Amino acid sequence: MTKTISQLLIDAPLVRRLLQTTPIAAAVIDCDGTVLFANEKLTQLLGLPDHALVGQSANTLFDDATYCLSKARPARCVAQSEYETQHHEQPILVKRKNNQDLPVKLTLQPITGSNDSPFLAHFVQADKTSVPADLLQSERLAAIAQMASGLAHESRNALQRAMACLDLLELDLQNDPEQMNLSQGIRDSLADLMGNYEEVRRYAEPIRLNSQRVRLLHICQVAFDEIAVQHEDFPHRLRFSRDTEQSDVIYLDREKMKLVCHHLIENALDACRDVAEIDVHCERIRRHDDDAVQVTIHDHGHGFAPESLPLVFEPFYTTKQHGTGLGLAICRRIVEAHHGEIEAFNHDEGGAVIQMTIAADGHAA
Repeated sequence: MTKTISQLLIDAPLVRRLLQTTPIAAAVIDCDGTVLFANEKLTQLLGLPDHALVGQSANTLFDDATYCLSKARPARCVAQSEYETQHHEQPILVKRKNNQDLPVKLTLQPITGSNDSPFLAHFVQADKTSVPADLLQSERLAAIAQMASGLAHESRNALQRAMACLDLLELDLQNDPEQMNLSQGIRDSLADLMGNYEEVRRYAEPIRLNSQRVRLLHICQVAFDEIAVQHEDFPHRLRFSRDTEQSDVIYLDREKMKLVCHHLIENALDACRDVAEIDVHCERIRRHDDDAVQVTIHDHGHGFAPESLPLVFEPFYTTKQHGTGLGLAICRRIVEAHHGEIEAFNHDEGGAVIQMTIAADGHAA
């Protein structure tokens, strides 16, 4: 494998975040069998420090590494929503601290489409019973890494160069309003591309919470107000209700939850063709024997298409003509980081509903 491909993979910060975010112990191994990267879950599983793995032969991890690499299969498509039996799982023994053997199931996928592609290796303990959902999520992140290995390395610099060239060009166009309008259109398009890059970055980066006591309905109002100031004519409004006066008091990360509200409110506004009135209801419930806060956001648009409902939180799935399809996927990651749940359904009286249920103390599972 060439040094260029290895460095492109490991130096790209977005790819490193994707590999750390994956919910399963994972490593990157080059086609010669050298370990290029090991995430924290793998080092914890083996009880070994990072430097004991990176740069070492995969044979130090498991026997017959060359044969195992020859059995690698492509990563699962990110849009796939159903888990299929893994016919290419390989039962192996990995070496833990003190040279102890640990039975695991190994899954290998080439990260790029070239003959000298590095491989993403997933290690799942053989006695684990709840593997499918985590493995599916991890394989989706592997598929995203195929795209991100080039995107993260090149896109941002390319867009910034294009913006700089446009700045210089506009110096010669200041007395030509028609050409300046065209230039502004180009600038807006470049800004959209930059925004898409940032959304991919937000989806991939690890979530670290800074929880504090907040009023959840107030966060919804702040997010709504921030959207409103971006428009000259904005006739829409939120309509709040709650079961008790203090029902929306909760411990969570204010900024990350504001991002969730921002996405959900924008989606609700997009679903309504005319003046939008969005109902936001908050109540205290008992969930898994713990106190929780449940927030329901109900728009009065056309609702979700039946075929879309199982897919709305999947990364890159969208029915819109614009955007990346990551907004609701980001919302789900943030809510689940708060030990919460989020679901989508259609209201009996019409319109779409997004419902979040989050532990009131920010810690209950």
